[in-house]
Amino acid sequence: MERVGARAGSASALVVLESVPALRSTTNPYIHQLVDAIATRADVELFSWRRALVGRFDVFHVHWPELLSRGSGPLKTFGKQLLTWVFQTRIALQRKPVVRTAHNVAPHESGSRFERRLLARWDSLTTAWVTLNEQTPLPPGAHRVVVPHGHYTDYYAHLPQSEPTPGRIAAIGQIRGYKGTGDLVRVFRELDVPDARLIVAGAARTAALRDELIALAGPDTRISLEFGFVDDDRLVEIVTSSSLIALPYAAMHNSGALILALSLRRPVLAPRNDVTDALAAEVGEEWVRRYDQMLTADVLADAVRAGVPEGAPDLSARGWEEAGRAHVALFEQICLKELSR
Repeated sequence: MERVGARAGSASALVVLESVPALRSTTNPYIHQLVDAIATRADVELFSWRRALVGRFDVFHVHWPELLSRGSGPLKTFGKQLLTWVFQTRIALQRKPVVRTAHNVAPHESGSRFERRLLARWDSLTTAWVTLNEQTPLPPGAHRVVVPHGHYTDYYAHLPQSEPTPGRIAAIGQIRGYKGTGDLVRVFRELDVPDARLIVAGAARTAALRDELIALAGPDTRISLEFGFVDDDRLVEIVTSSSLIALPYAAMHNSGALILALSLRRPVLAPRNDVTDALAAEVGEEWVRRYDQMLTADVLADAVRAGVPEGAPDLSARGWEEAGRAHVALFEQICLKELSR
């Protein structure tokens, strides 16, 4: 994909360079929907190093900036870090506006000292920030626009959905250390609920995490582990056939898996904090079940016994048309120099 947008090819159209490369079936659905939403009002270029270094764009929109400087090995990582430094220098010299979406409070995995310097430089180059909630901390004096994480209701509407199975719990998404999947498996093994089942589905970030989950599950036949990429059909089947989606993250902030579960009308279990409290108040308390301090068998039992609420969570504030409009309004504002760096 080269350029997408209702006005693609127009010399006068606003050109937004996104930090994500060509979209594939494995690309985060949030990115798919966001690119489509922005492209109804501006031209969108998807990332390549050639476009970044010599291409024309008006504003750079960056997600997860640490990914720009990480490669599959030490040599590729060093090369991407050098390219990132050159790209940042171009942005600084040409005074290109940078909009940063703060998906996380900090990268989920720590990087090298040079990577940290690159991230600090991105902070200094950022003109404005998009946050997915009001609670995301930003540098002092930063310009913030809150655009809530959009829903997935329309994205998965064409796929068949299942009836919820009482007692079935699911954990979905890439398996990473901070997500507490091991704690969930450990606690589930203590669960004394008739017909309880647990399915963990997603690619393990490391072989060590995969091996840990296999060892924790042990001989418990109530636990199913599906390691690897989960395609859309299987994902929808797993979520909708479950009566609870468990997300016992050590540090819950923004979660696409949580919004996905709500989009498919399944309740979630998550730790209590300012973000999950605000989300529960927005969509309905019965859809976001929270616990304090640590996950226990009693907490898990109460959440799964509650079943699936009637109706649907209120996701009316999370439409993609409004998200696209808000992003482009911000891009146009900073390109007209209404904000100063």
